[in-house]
Order: sequence, then C-alpha cells, then structure tokens
Amino acid sequence: MNIAQKENELKLLLKDKERQALALKQAKIEAQKKASDLKLRTKELELLKKNQQLQEERFKSQQAEKARMEQLLQFTKQQALAEKQRQKITLLKKNKALQELVLKKQAIEKKEKQKEIALLEKDRKLKEVRLEEAQKVRKYGLWIISLGTLAFLAVVIGLVMAYRSRKKVLSQNSLINAKQEEILTQNEELQQQQEELATQRDFADQKSKELDHQNQQMRKSMVYASNIQQALLPSTSQLSHHFKEHFIIFYPKDIVSGDFYWFAEHKAQKLVAVVDCTGHGVPGAFMSMIGNSVLNETVNEKGIYDPALILERLHQEVRKGLKQEDESNTDGMDVCLCSFVAGSNGTTEVVFAGAKRDLLYFKNGQLLKIKGDRVSIGGFQHEAKRTFTNQPITLHSNDVWYLMSDGFVDTANVKRKSFGNKRLQQVMMRIANEPLDQQKEALKQAMFDFKGDADQRDDILVIGLKV
Repeated sequence: MNIAQKENELKLLLKDKERQALALKQAKIEAQKKASDLKLRTKELELLKKNQQLQEERFKSQQAEKARMEQLLQFTKQQALAEKQRQKITLLKKNKALQELVLKKQAIEKKEKQKEIALLEKDRKLKEVRLEEAQKVRKYGLWIISLGTLAFLAVVIGLVMAYRSRKKVLSQNSLINAKQEEILTQNEELQQQQEELATQRDFADQKSKELDHQNQQMRKSMVYASNIQQALLPSTSQLSHHFKEHFIIFYPKDIVSGDFYWFAEHKAQKLVAVVDCTGHGVPGAFMSMIGNSVLNETVNEKGIYDPALILERLHQEVRKGLKQEDESNTDGMDVCLCSFVAGSNGTTEVVFAGAKRDLLYFKNGQLLKIKGDRVSIGGFQHEAKRTFTNQPITLHSNDVWYLMSDGFVDTANVKRKSFGNKRLQQVMMRIANEPLDQQKEALKQAMFDFKGDADQRDDILVIGLKV
C-alpha cells in the first residue's frame, strides 16, 4: 500500500515538473516574441526618423530652388532694363554722330565763306589801286586842259571814265560790306550752334557714363547669375566617375545660357541629357532653370526613370508652368536624353529619347545617327497627347556617343553660311580614333576656323562620352 502511494506521488511530481517545464518554455517563447516586437518597433522608429529627415531635406531643396528662381526672375527684369538703356545709348550715339557731321559741314561752309571773303578783299584792294590811278589821271588831265581843245576833250573823257569807275568801285565796296555783315551774322549763329552742340555733347557724355556704370553693375549681376547656373550643372568629377572618358564644349552666347546639361542616377541606371531652351541670355537661362527643376523633380521625387516618360512629363509641366493652354506663349526646349546601364562583357545598354534632337555615336568604326521625335518640349500642341519614343542600342567598350544642342552646327561665318551637319560629320570621322580630350580641341578649332570674325549667334553645347 505504501509502495503504490509512493508511485502515485512520484507520478504527480513528474507531472508537476513537466508542467513547470512547459510553462518555462512558454515564458521563453513570450520573452522572445516581446524582444522581436521591440526590435520591430525600433526599426519602425528609425524608418520614421529617416523619412522625416528626407522630407526636411526635400523642403530645404525646394526652398533653395524657389530662392534661385526668384533671383533669376530679378535678373530677367534687370536685363530688360539694361536693354532699354542700351537702346538709349545707341540713340544718343547716333545723335552725337549726326551732330558731329553737322559740325563738320558747318566748318567746311565756314572755310568756303572765308575763302570767298578773301577773294572779295583782293578785288576791293585791286579796285582801290585802279581808283588811285584814275585819280592820278584826273589830276594830270586838269593840267593838260590848257593845252588845247583836243586835250580838254581827252581830259573830259578821262574824267567821265574815272567817274564811272569810282561809282562802280563804291557799289562793289557796299556789296562787300553787306557780305561781311552777312558773314558776321552767320558766324554768330554758328558759334551759338556750336555752344548748343557742346552742351548736348556734355549731356550725352554724362548719360553715357551713367549708362556705362549701370551696364557694369548689370554685368556683375549676370556673372553672379552665371555662377548660380554653373553650380546647378553636373561636375566634371561626377561625370569622370561614371564614364571612361568625356568632354564638354560649352560656350554661352550672353554670359548665362539657355543650353544646359543634366545628370542623375538611380541604383545601376544613369541618366544624362543635353537641353536647348528657346532663346539665350537671361530669358533662355530662366527656361533652363525651369527645365532643370522639372527634370530633378521627375526623377528624384516622382521616381520616373523611363526616358520617354520623363520627356512626356517635362512637356506637360512646361506647358502647365507657362500657361500655354490659355496664352500665346510658344517657348519650349529641345532635348537629347539617354539612359544607360552597364551590361555584361563590357557592354552598355543605352535607351535614347529625343525631342527634336538626334544622337550621334561611333560603333565598329562607323558614325551612326538615331533621330529623335520631330516634336519639342512645350509650345503649341496639335495632338491630343504628346508622346515620345524610346530607342535602345547596345554599345561596347570604347564606343563614343555625342549629345549636342543646335548651336554648334548653326555657327555662321562672315558670309552668314552655317557650319552644318555634313561638315560636323566630316570632322568627326577624321578624329574618330583620337582620345576625347584631343577630339574636343579638334572640334573647337574647326568651329573657330570656320566662324572667323563673325559674331556668335546662339549658345553652343556639345558633350562626348566614352563607355
């Protein structure tokens, strides 16, 4: 009986131990679960902090972009004022040149009048000499009267002739005096005109100095705007990091530029573009700020990485920003945009989309061209929806591709003849096997040799890239 009780007690003890072990396991599981929940909450907090920091950075970036846009708008107003001032200077210079011509003409007329006076004076002296001779003749005639009738008649005739000569001399003297008075009057008028012209010239010089000072201030503002615009462009070190070789030919026409180049990256994908905005100088630079801002927003905030879709959104935002649905504004931009991803075996997969711009590239020793869509970004839209086309190509190591605005091929010489696409392709074929830094110098030299002393007509931008 005692043995059975002990067995029962042992069984009960074993069951209690099993229950305790089970409870201990459940407690451990709950503890692990709580620890896991704590880790998840910690990660959620970290993600929330990162999102908050990202939003703050985006807000700061938007504020900075807004400040830059306001600065550029101010520069636009200043440029318009400067243009009016330039027109005033041009008008003043034309008036000044006209006044100088009038002065020269009056000086010539004065010399001619002086010559005429000198001739009249000579005539007057000659006539005085003749008058003196006539008087002598008269004197001698009086002495001869007593010699006889014939002598008397001769003397009378001499006196008559002398009288007529004297009368003629007196008439000429009065004419000379009248001429002298007329010349004196004209000299007084000329002196008065010269004084008025001197006053006007002093006024024009003063205005010219004021306008020169204002132009210097405006130029300083334009240089500052150029520094801001340059800061928005991709750096050389950034492009060197992603390309084996590259070059950039960039010549703004008026300090600031309507052409700009752009770069962005998303994981393994890279995006590069050359954009040619309507106009140049301050209006073109203002358009470039809009284009740069929309491209950054489209890729970095909206997460759109497809080249054709990027151009579609850029077109929509430009038309929306410039209110082109309701107004006659037709400003816009032409774009050459490429997306590229490094592939296997040294290849690079490139996707090109163009708005009135083409892509040139060397492959297997041949210069090839891919034409972009024949519609631009912004401006008049005749179709219901504007779309763009993606065109993929595969490039191999050491292949070169070129993105450019139309400024290079439209460069004109003194005969107003453009450089042209044919001449550009001939130069490129000649330098195809040279390093890109030498290609850059060769292209620049060819352009300058062709242009000569002709003025630059547009912004110039060419980018060469080697994969």
